[in-house]
Amino acid sequence: PLLWPLLGFMGVTLLSLWSPADLWMGFMEWAKWGQLLLMFLLVYDRIQGRESPTQATSEQRSAVLVAVIAGGALFQASVGIWQYGLRGDGPEHFALGEGLYRAYGTFEQPNPFGGFLGIVGALLTGLLLTAGLDAWQKKRLPPAWVWLTGAAWIIVAGGVYLSWSRGAWLGLGTALLAMVAVLPRRGIWGIILLTVLVGGGIGLYHTGRLPAPVASRLTGFLAYTRFEDVRGAAINQTNYAVLERMAHWQAALEMWRANFWSGVGFGCYEAAYAEYHLINWPLALGHAHNYYLNLLAETGILGLGVYLLLTGTLFVRLWQATRRLTSWQRGLALGLIGAWTQFSVHNLVDNPLVNNVHLYLGALLALAAWVVGIISKSRGKSWSAVKISHEFHELTRIKKKN
Repeated sequence: PLLWPLLGFMGVTLLSLWSPADLWMGFMEWAKWGQLLLMFLLVYDRIQGRESPTQATSEQRSAVLVAVIAGGALFQASVGIWQYGLRGDGPEHFALGEGLYRAYGTFEQPNPFGGFLGIVGALLTGLLLTAGLDAWQKKRLPPAWVWLTGAAWIIVAGGVYLSWSRGAWLGLGTALLAMVAVLPRRGIWGIILLTVLVGGGIGLYHTGRLPAPVASRLTGFLAYTRFEDVRGAAINQTNYAVLERMAHWQAALEMWRANFWSGVGFGCYEAAYAEYHLINWPLALGHAHNYYLNLLAETGILGLGVYLLLTGTLFVRLWQATRRLTSWQRGLALGLIGAWTQFSVHNLVDNPLVNNVHLYLGALLALAAWVVGIISKSRGKSWSAVKISHEFHELTRIKKKN
């Protein structure tokens, strides 16, 4: 159920390369999604494998995959923590204070670094929430793997915080709210928990309990969410970053208006930028710093529509999985909802698909397909049982009649 929307998106993006601004750049971007597709299929096939007494089960393979993904995030977070305060120096434009710098790992940029850690952090959060709820309901201590996952989560979440990335913070916070809302099986309890968390956060902000730098960073994010014409705006040191981003959003909208249905070509935003840029902003940043606007500019309304269909299908099927699964599998489905929520929200202000993050997304999509496949199989078994029961009762009725 997840493969066809992905193939549909790749088909529409390929269609956008019929007459692109730069065919080579378009092909490179399309090949990136081809790698994501290949990773998705290979990892899914490996998780499924063959069930036998001498081989690992699908559940054990999925657990190993999650551990490997977490290991990559732990390495990045550790590098980021060292860069933040242990190294003692760093790039001047990442400076936060005396000897303190924004963490950026091997990404060389704090925002995609924080986005990647946020995706993995959300995945681990889902596992921890479900395991904690199970332990509380059964009135016993969580198993050892939960404590290890908790320790890994602390390090990864620390890396997200030290990245000082608004998009990563907002994405992980929204992912937490989404998972809390889905965690209880009764929807009303999810709404209550969500209300308590949101109300508590607003209360901390208005009572001044949040650290001033954090509150300023979060509220300053609102400046990046408005749309306005910035062609005649006065540029200064304070508003430069906001205006630069909005100028690139405006250029993306101009590309879309001129190429409504199929855009300027998948991956061709930078190549087409010179024709659509605002006069004060001649240098392209490589993308529009909003993945949805970027898709709209490059693939038109068709590409964005199919991408939203892919994302919507993924969320609906994972939500269905959280309603029917239990234990580790339910935690994995919940964590995947959080991971894709974090990715989707971060996409509002950036393009996290750098430094081979798309390969991780392919692996996460394979995990999602496996989880969704479990409930599809259970539905098939349930239907078979219903059919057999119906036939049995029908034969019994005929026998009695005869």
